[in-house]
Amino acid sequence: MNGTGPGVHDAHKNGGDPEAPLAGTGHGPTRPPTPSSRPSLPGWLLNPNDPAILELTLPALLTLVADPMLSMATSVFVGQTGPTPLAALGINTSLFALCFSLFNFLATATTPLVATALQAGNGEQAGRTVLQGLALAVVLGLGLALALTAGSDAALGVMGVAPEAGDLFLQSRDYLTVRALAAPAVLLESVAQGALYGMRDMRTPLYVTAGANALNLGLGWLLVLHLGWGVKGAALATAAAEAASAVAYLTVWLLDSFLTDALAVAGQTLVASHLGAGGSVGLRSARAVSDRLLQLGVGGSAVLALALAALGPAFPAAFTSDPGVLSGVHAIWGLALALLPLNGAVYVLDGVLAGASDFDFLAQAMVLSALCTVAGLELSGHLEAGLLGVWWALAALMASRLATLSWRYAAPAGPLGAKRGPGAES
Repeated sequence: MNGTGPGVHDAHKNGGDPEAPLAGTGHGPTRPPTPSSRPSLPGWLLNPNDPAILELTLPALLTLVADPMLSMATSVFVGQTGPTPLAALGINTSLFALCFSLFNFLATATTPLVATALQAGNGEQAGRTVLQGLALAVVLGLGLALALTAGSDAALGVMGVAPEAGDLFLQSRDYLTVRALAAPAVLLESVAQGALYGMRDMRTPLYVTAGANALNLGLGWLLVLHLGWGVKGAALATAAAEAASAVAYLTVWLLDSFLTDALAVAGQTLVASHLGAGGSVGLRSARAVSDRLLQLGVGGSAVLALALAALGPAFPAAFTSDPGVLSGVHAIWGLALALLPLNGAVYVLDGVLAGASDFDFLAQAMVLSALCTVAGLELSGHLEAGLLGVWWALAALMASRLATLSWRYAAPAGPLGAKRGPGAES
């Protein structure tokens, strides 16, 4: 065996031509488009890079939006059973988001590495990258599942839920121990999705996510509302959907070829493709695409913030009628909306720098930002600022991330700077 999946191997067999479509996807990597004419409308409204961005962004956007939308539906189901199960679900949602975010590198590294290898016509290297990522995902996923199951009390303690919390602690632990079993599937899904994005196949992840979320929705209704299993039923529905999603990705890999995070995905893929073309032309094209992605990321986030502000109290009231929960949401609502445009810029810059394979800097910047967040949380606890203080600490996290990533993006010696590589021009 040469360590490649069938789809990547077929791309390699096509004479090593990086423009040949990948078997089964219809989305082979192509040479970066070079804008040939100026749009008649202002550049901020219509840009020559928009077709390539939209081709990658729209399916990725639908894929990424599907999960939070279904999480909202699950919250509605659980919220109808009472405030305690809803609180247990919220605690675990935050806990698993934190745990899985620690392994984001599985997808963010796979996407540009696969895209760059295929751009260079090296399908064999792309296949090895994917298989290594899948193997690593299995090992890390099993370790995470074991750690969460064996250390469930400690994990909940980190989230501020002690055994003295009584029923809240018990329901939170029930959810955690069931959902943790799906950790290997989640990490496998992350690698497979990143590989398909690197192959510019945005549709398969959309289909898989839609099917998995439909399963999650159906099981959630059946187990939570119809059978009365409560928060444990919600955990089982989510775990089953995550496992089904991972199986579907692996099946696609073996048989077929193997807004704002959506823009980050487009950034990883397009920037890697442009830089893979080499020379000053590729560098300028990568920079132009990145600038446009930032415009769309910040602008789209601002529109979303305005839309949510227009909804006002009606939006949180759709999920719960508990006065305590609503009071907490109202306290942080303005700050949360104000952070959306900032978040949009951060997520796009994340994707752009990942596409440039600037992983060392991203790791160092994240450590610095995490230290700022810890300091903010300590200050919040000292001042007894409660939930609002936690959100101000999150604001410190995003502000520090924006500062470090913007500096790197603008730096002449950065991966997209004027001094990068031979022949790069200012």
